[in-house]
Amino acid sequence: MSALLLPVLVPVLLATCQGTDPRAPIASAARLLIVDVDADPLALGGQPGALFAFDPATGELTLVHSSRACVDPVDVLDEPGGALLVLDMVGAGGVGAIVRVTREGVALPLVLPTALVDPTRFARAPDGCVWVADRGIELPGGGGPGAIWRFSADWSSVTRVASGAPLDVPTAIAFVDGVAWLLDADAFRQRMDDYSEGALFRAAQDGSGFAEAGRLHLVSPYSLEPLPDGRFLVADVNADPKVRTRFCGGLYAVARDGTNELFAWSRDFRDPTDATMHGGVIWVTDGSTDPLELGDDGTGKGFAGHGRGAIYTVDPTTRAIRLARASAHFSNPTRVRALEGGPVGTALIEPRR
Repeated sequence: MSALLLPVLVPVLLATCQGTDPRAPIASAARLLIVDVDADPLALGGQPGALFAFDPATGELTLVHSSRACVDPVDVLDEPGGALLVLDMVGAGGVGAIVRVTREGVALPLVLPTALVDPTRFARAPDGCVWVADRGIELPGGGGPGAIWRFSADWSSVTRVASGAPLDVPTAIAFVDGVAWLLDADAFRQRMDDYSEGALFRAAQDGSGFAEAGRLHLVSPYSLEPLPDGRFLVADVNADPKVRTRFCGGLYAVARDGTNELFAWSRDFRDPTDATMHGGVIWVTDGSTDPLELGDDGTGKGFAGHGRGAIYTVDPTTRAIRLARASAHFSNPTRVRALEGGPVGTALIEPRR
């Protein structure tokens, strides 16, 4: 069997639990899946990325999957039957890919009717189709950069919803009441040093009617999460809402016409990459924050404020921010989703500092 298809069943380091088998997998009813694009918890080399599960009730962090079949994982969806779909920004062939990870940990790349180039996020529509935001496409007959693809539920066909101007760096997709909402970080940008010309777009569920909904005066909007009040919560990776000496990021509440307000900000934020509502709170991944003071290479000597990432919670009412979990196993967490399915996680012991 190819090494790419071997299930990841052996953890790097196993917790010792008195009276139990330390290799026993840890079950968790309500999991938050954390996608880390660069983590290498199995020491495979080349930073293949990993999926972690975080149990909000216990604080337990477990390894769900890491293998050479996933080069740069950036997003995850669950499937009927318990499998996971992983969006790989740069697949083994040098282009983007979608990989199915079974409950047994076997990773199988899907055979898609078109090649992805540099996908950032995907989302499943109510009709079962999967939409993919691709920020790197350049089409032979013209079009690009940037495209939105709509794959049929059985993956047999694909439709190009939109490509080319005004799209530039499409970064997120969300479905609300049968409408597809699409986020682009750099649409309408006039100059390379112009960092505030992103936009929100909308389209029908079948991909028709693609149109601008509103322009955003944000720096690098990267995620799109519906809020109960009808707005969207957007994690902006590089916004500097408090005018610090470097970009630090923040969370914004964005109306459907593009108007926005600062929703939450912390001095600990460095690169907030995603925000998801779950269990009455907002969960945020930050790819570069350094609460453990390890530095980006684990030595504590990296660039100040640039570390291995962490998970935060935000109270949607008070907007208070709290560190939920940091780990030396993290390297660049980019996505958090409340999902079922996939392999059962195996326990991890934190490396000594």
